[in-house]
Amino acid sequence: MSGDVSDETAQAIGKMLGAQTIISGSITPLGRNYRFRIQATEVETAAIQGGQTVSVIEDATLAALLGDKDKAIVATNQKFAIGVQGGAMWGIGSYPYEWDHHNIGFLPSVYCAYAINNYFRVQAGMNLVMNYGYNYGHETSLKYTSLDIPVIPYLLFNPISNILLKIGVGPYVSIPLTDIEYTGREGTYTHEQSTGNLIDSSVKNINEKNPIINKAIFGLIGGFGAGYRIGKGNLFLDVRYQLDLSPTKWERKGREEEVLTRRGLSGVFGYEYWF
Repeated sequence: MSGDVSDETAQAIGKMLGAQTIISGSITPLGRNYRFRIQATEVETAAIQGGQTVSVIEDATLAALLGDKDKAIVATNQKFAIGVQGGAMWGIGSYPYEWDHHNIGFLPSVYCAYAINNYFRVQAGMNLVMNYGYNYGHETSLKYTSLDIPVIPYLLFNPISNILLKIGVGPYVSIPLTDIEYTGREGTYTHEQSTGNLIDSSVKNINEKNPIINKAIFGLIGGFGAGYRIGKGNLFLDVRYQLDLSPTKWERKGREEEVLTRRGLSGVFGYEYWF
């Protein structure tokens, strides 16, 4: 009751009670979790007869035992979360054409998460991706919008108080929402015999919209994140890499063609609230 549970005090209490052995323990913070230590001390000689130290995961029962009612309520109820994020996506190549700056644009996202336990969670979201690519060699560009729906299982680490780290990988499905807007210049150049200059008499500007044949494209997305706990929620910065497992196909001039396979690196920042 006094909080004074040193080995010397335990020995004195044991003698006063006429006990042969005193078993004492302590619980100390260790990041988000706790370290539980217990030992048996012989009263007569103060010799340590045995002991054990284990790490204990913080949950509602432990919070209640420690007398922290607020933490007990949070630990019991924090199973689901909703979050919002925003950021950008940068492409690092595509096939069959090299769209040098593929997938540049704002990437808003909403998601929900479920905590299976303190370490393993599953996150499902909806990312609105404004895909954009430009080919310097052919002076052509394309852009379209897609809805990407990822499901990412991830591991959560809490190395020190209020600091969170996570890593995970999972599948996604990408659903095109618009046709591909294709702009640029097409044709052939000819040489002027007298001067040797290029004449683009057969080159013309194009601006057209071509329908996407794929109704859904599957891929993989994974990465890591760092966060900071604020109340019942977390601020998070996530860095991810995603890869389409099949090419996007469009219909142009009556023909079906493979136009790109997305590969991109994204960075998003946002907030999630657990309830």
